[in-house]
Amino acid sequence: MHKINSYQLFLFCVFCFLFPFSFLQGYDLTVIGIMNYSDGLGRISLGVIDTLKEDLAINFIPIENIELTHVNQEVMHIALNSDKRPGEVSLLTSPLFWSPEKLFYQSVPKSKIKIAYSMFESTRIPPDWASILNAKFDAVVVPDRYLIQVYEASGVTIPIFVLPLGMYLDDFLQKELHSAPKEPFIFGGSATYTPRKNVALMIQAFAEEFGNSNKAILKIHGRYGVVGKYQHLARDLGVANIFFSCGRLNQEDYIEWMSSLDCYINLSKGEGFSCCPREALALGVPCILSDNTAQKTLCRSGFVKDVPSNNVERAFYEVGYYDSQPIGYQFNCDLADVRKAMRDVYTNYEHYLRLAQSGRQWVLQYSWSSLKSKYLSLVRPKKVILGSKNVIMDHYLMTDSLVLYQKYQTLISKNKNE
Repeated sequence: MHKINSYQLFLFCVFCFLFPFSFLQGYDLTVIGIMNYSDGLGRISLGVIDTLKEDLAINFIPIENIELTHVNQEVMHIALNSDKRPGEVSLLTSPLFWSPEKLFYQSVPKSKIKIAYSMFESTRIPPDWASILNAKFDAVVVPDRYLIQVYEASGVTIPIFVLPLGMYLDDFLQKELHSAPKEPFIFGGSATYTPRKNVALMIQAFAEEFGNSNKAILKIHGRYGVVGKYQHLARDLGVANIFFSCGRLNQEDYIEWMSSLDCYINLSKGEGFSCCPREALALGVPCILSDNTAQKTLCRSGFVKDVPSNNVERAFYEVGYYDSQPIGYQFNCDLADVRKAMRDVYTNYEHYLRLAQSGRQWVLQYSWSSLKSKYLSLVRPKKVILGSKNVIMDHYLMTDSLVLYQKYQTLISKNKNE
């Protein structure tokens, strides 16, 4: 029998260090997307990797420069790994494309199963999106049930699964709960300064209901956008109790800003999921929300003040390539209904504070830890069922697609044999 000498053992250890076992074994999952904790889309890749890293061999293909602020060492190691071989399953967490020059779907490698995690904020997705999904992917996952009808009506024929977007909520839940409103009362909204977010209506409603009152102020923060036109609007309305800020906040500053509010407002004309209201509920902060698209899930929870949003408008993104295609409709609110909602929360604050604080338990279902088993079932299900619908559960995955069923069965058999 050949004996291994100390030098050979040393070389073996060096090899294992330089070429991890995953290099020999391959990867269960390749995540493709943006990695940036300060960005909603950029946090999806980070969260998926962070949540599943102990259970799966994962690598990462970035489509933009990686931002490693607020990223732990294990995720950082995966993000910077130069080995980009296809995993058994690929998961695209960014949009399919922004423009003809940014075709992100082309970065998805030739995995056995290719999945797009996708969302849109109107009643139709771009026709090109539907064509790409049907031709290039085995399944699409959306974060809210509302989007199933949107994708089906847009012509998507591959399986559509619902799996909520995971969220980092611990830092929000650790903040001390409000016991009474501040003086002056603080309304606030965190939204990009774009037409879809409907900041102008928020300003108009507040100005007409509380303008120049020393009893209430409105604070608006946006990561980007043309803040100047909204500042001009406030000046034109003659109000001095509306305050604006712009730029990215780090996690600590963002939580402090959100927790400073007595009431969070989002009058968006369309949402694909809507993280900020869920974060407000995690803080126990009352919310006023437009009742449309994916935000209907929050409005149906019973923990927020909903505003009717039935005024149909052509969807508009300020992105030429999207706006040149039929992308359906979005929805607006009546000014009078927004004013009424603001006054109601202001006047009956104890009621809405109790609702919001009760909503903290409800929002826990969206934490990454609560959703971990379902994300695992998406990548490596313990059991796959060929059935009448497409469902992801903690211990199994059901699909109505024979093709996808067979692909998952092949992966399960392979994993059992290893």
